[in-house]
This record gives sequence, C-alpha cells and structure tokens, in this order.
Amino acid sequence: MRFFARGRFARDWNSLGEQNPYGAILTGEAGALAPWDGEQFFETGRRDADRFIDTLSQLAPNVRRRRALDFGCGVGRVTRALAAHYESVTGVDAAPG
Repeated sequence: MRFFARGRFARDWNSLGEQNPYGAILTGEAGALAPWDGEQFFETGRRDADRFIDTLSQLAPNVRRRRALDFGCGVGRVTRALAAHYESVTGVDAAPG
C-alpha cells in the first residue's frame, strides 16, 4: 500500500469517527452509521473478547496472556475488554482521532 493510500485511509476513518465513532465501527443496515448507547456498544466488545478468549483457551490452553495488540482498535471497543484477560493491551489505529 502506498503512503498516500494510508493517508486517505486514515482521513476517511477519522472523518467517520468524527460523525459517529461507535456507528462507524458497528454499522446498521446497508452500512448506515447506527446510533449506539456507549454501554451497549462496549458490551458488544466484551462479548467479542470473551468469545475470542474462549476459543483461544480451547486451541492453546497453556498460552500465557501477557500482551495483546488490537490493530485497528478504533475507540477501543475490544481493546478495553481484552484488558480483563491480559497483563498489557495496546490498541493501534490508523485514524488519529
């Protein structure tokens, strides 16, 4: 991917985040920016993280949960939830906002 494409990508996500940071992550019908209550939005992240941890525990039961990287974390919907399962969690996103 060329540099200018990453710049546009980041600008597009930043623009969506300014309009509706939760709805840009979990869209409604036909990609509409859905309205979200903050608590409900982050609850979906907790459910997704718990499902991930359950699967990880089945596939690699002895893996230590020291550090996790959430690439494309947005506002931290899943990042926050992973913090309950890991010693350290880092969220990285292309959009500066």
